[in-house]
Amino acid sequence: MQRDNEKKLGEVLRQWVASKRRLQKELRQRRIKRLWEERMGPPIVKRTSSILLVRGKLYLSISSAPLRQELHMQRRKIRDFLNEELGERVIEEVIIK
Repeated sequence: MQRDNEKKLGEVLRQWVASKRRLQKELRQRRIKRLWEERMGPPIVKRTSSILLVRGKLYLSISSAPLRQELHMQRRKIRDFLNEELGERVIEEVIIK
C-alpha cells in the first residue's frame, strides 16, 4: 500500500534529474549518441567523428563526403526519427559537417 507522501523511485529520480539542468543536458547528449550508434549501423557510426547537441541543433561530423551528402539530404528524417525516439522535441535542426 502506498502512502500519499510516498513516490516511486523512478518518479523521484526523474524529478531530480529535471531539476538538474546540466545533468539533464548530459544525459540527453549521451542518449542521442547511443541512439545514433544503435540505429544507424556500423558503416555510418564508423564514419561519424562527432555528435553534439547545442541549443536545439544537432551537429554531426561525418568523415566521408558521399555519406555526408546522403545524410544531408535526410536531415529532416533524422531529426524526426531522433525526436520520436527521445519522446520529446529536442532537436530543431540537424547540421551535417
